[in-house]
Formats: sequence, C-alpha cells, structure tokens
Amino acid sequence: MARLWNIALVIGAFALTTFGTFLTRANVVSSVHAFAQTSVGPTYLAFLALVLLGGFGLVAWRLPELRTPASLTSAISREGAFVANNVLLLAATAIILLGTTFPLVVEAISGQQITVGGPYFRSAVTPVFLLILLLAGTAPLLPWRATNRSRALRRLRVPATAAALVMIATAWAGVHQVAAVAGFGLATLVFVTSGQEILSGLAIGGRGMRGGAFRALARGRRRHAGLVVHMGLALVAAGIIASSSLAQQTQVTLKTGQSTVFAGEVLRYQGLHADRQPQRIVFTGAVSVANPGGGPDGVLDPRMNLYPAASAPIGSPSIRRGIVWDLYASLVSLQDNGGSATFRFYHNPGVNWLWLGGLVMALGGAAAAWPARRRRASRDDRGASVTRKRTAVEVGAR
Repeated sequence: MARLWNIALVIGAFALTTFGTFLTRANVVSSVHAFAQTSVGPTYLAFLALVLLGGFGLVAWRLPELRTPASLTSAISREGAFVANNVLLLAATAIILLGTTFPLVVEAISGQQITVGGPYFRSAVTPVFLLILLLAGTAPLLPWRATNRSRALRRLRVPATAAALVMIATAWAGVHQVAAVAGFGLATLVFVTSGQEILSGLAIGGRGMRGGAFRALARGRRRHAGLVVHMGLALVAAGIIASSSLAQQTQVTLKTGQSTVFAGEVLRYQGLHADRQPQRIVFTGAVSVANPGGGPDGVLDPRMNLYPAASAPIGSPSIRRGIVWDLYASLVSLQDNGGSATFRFYHNPGVNWLWLGGLVMALGGAAAAWPARRRRASRDDRGASVTRKRTAVEVGAR
C-alpha cells in the first residue's frame, strides 16, 4: 500500500538535502558554510533539477507498477497511523520550507529584505510535533487492517495513566506552558507504550520455553528494535522540550571575589589568569560553583582567546554537565585589567537527553537493519522442498 509513498519520500528527502546545501553553499542565505565567489551554486542547482526531473520522471514512468490494489480499510488502524504520520511529516516539511524560502521570494520580487525568525517555526511546528508524538504513542497498540477499539483502549490504560501523572507533576512543578506540559506527557506516552509492548512480546513469546525470552526477542527483533527507536524518540522529545522551554540565562559583571546566585547555585568569580602561548593569549576567568547550603561543587573556567590576526577575541565556554541539566559559563568581556569581568551563564536542562535519545535511536535502527542469519536447511528439508516443487510443476502441467 505504501510503495508510492516510500519512493516519493526518498526522492523528496534527497532533493531537499540538495536544496539545503544549495542555499548555504551558493550564498543565497547567510551561513558560515557558504562558499565565497565560486560557481558551486549553479552546479548544485543543476544537480537539484536533475534529481527532481529524473526521480519523479521515473516515478511517472513506473506509476502503473507502483500502484497497488491494497487500500486503507480503517482509519483507526496501524496503516492509518502510518499514513497520518507521513502527512504530518510532510506538513512540518512544508512549514519549514515556507519559512526558509519566503524571505528569498519576497526579496527576489520586491527587493525588500524580511526575516522569518524562531517564533514562526516554534509556533507553527510545535502542534505538528505534538501530534507526531501522539501517533508514536498510540500506533503500536493498534492492530493491522481491522480495529478492535476495546482491546486497544485496554492496552492504552497504563501509558495514558503514566502520561497524565507526568503532566500533573510537570504543572505542579511550576511549568505553565501548555505545549511543554503536553509534550512531556506525550513523550511519556511514547516511552511507556513502547516499553510495555516490548515486555508484553517477551512475556508471551517466552512462556513454557527455556531461554524463551531471548528467542522471542530474536524472533521479533525488527519490531522490538522499532519500539526501541520510539523510546529514543521519546528521550529526544523530552530533551528538546526541556532545553527549549525551561532554559534560563543571565549576564552579570563580577569583581574578583564577588558572587551571584543563579539557578540555585552560588557563582563566585575567583580571578583572572593570563597564559601567553606562541600563537595566542588565553585569558581564563575561574568561577567556583557551590550550593547555597554546602561546599564548593566545582569550578568553571570560561576562556577568551586573543589571536594577533583576529579583530576580536574568541570565547571558549565552560560546561558543567549533569544528568538532568547543564550549566554553561561564557566570558563576555574584561574590565579594569581583569579586576572585573562580565559573564553570561546558561542553565540548560535536558541537553544530555538529546545525546542519550540519539544513541538509543541509532542502536535500535542498527538492530532493525542487521541482516538475519539464514538457517541451513537439513537434507530432509531440502528433499521435501524438491518434492513439493516437482509436485507443483506436475500439477501445473496437467
């Protein structure tokens, strides 16, 4: 049923990758990756035209073979969830593509320069992102083709309860953004649903067999690996929501020995250290980190690198990583020969969840793509297979 979907999405994804590369490499948009005064832009544009014409031209040529008599029998089914997921992903792609190209079209037509900033993308993509999480959390519970609503609702009780509890706890903790509260709840729904389905498959497959759980895991490897990818997606979603909606930042100027309180931590400027190296001068502003009621927890050492050929110093932030949150310190400027320094501090929760979720998704994808071991057929099996083939040929000849 999804053959045409798959081919069209593969071609579209590669074409958009080429288009994004053209935008940056051809100096169409401002980017640190742009090439200066080269002919690489027209080359990428010609390659993009070749991809679109060749790819979708082949689709049009092979359209009768790509069409399938299979159809969607029920909207509330796993097939329906796949189709809805594809529609949502295409909607997110269209929103991002519109925000990226609209300023270019306006400038080409009227000569006026406009910008489309982060608020547009956040407000437009967030609802689509939440719907994708909702599908990822409910689709594994839906059967193929026909729908047994009562069975799906029974299997949804535990994940829905967990999601509701997380949403209540998030709102109780002081998070008042509706999208953030809903996002944490839906990420929980995806994680618990996927974990429940993995445990259920292992329990059913392992009944009455020695090593049954391992065999069930191997037998349903691709389904279980796909569910692991969903669990990684839930971690990534939680990290994105936490880091984008709960982050804090401040900028303060401190004298040596002076302290400030930020995100529940006492930050004290200990002084400046200058290190003259052959190619640069490195200024390091040491900042101790301590809890208000306890001893020191560590030291941040943001740096400012001064190169002879550079017109301005280049900063190197210092990061104190944690399981739930990260604390960043950046040295912005120096005053009074280092007696005072201006720092910018960031408190970013959930960043490490992005790394962990990406790792889980990669492991799940690798497990799903790993080729299955082909079992050698015994002599009796081969003989039976040959006999069946001969019988089929004889019946066909008759």
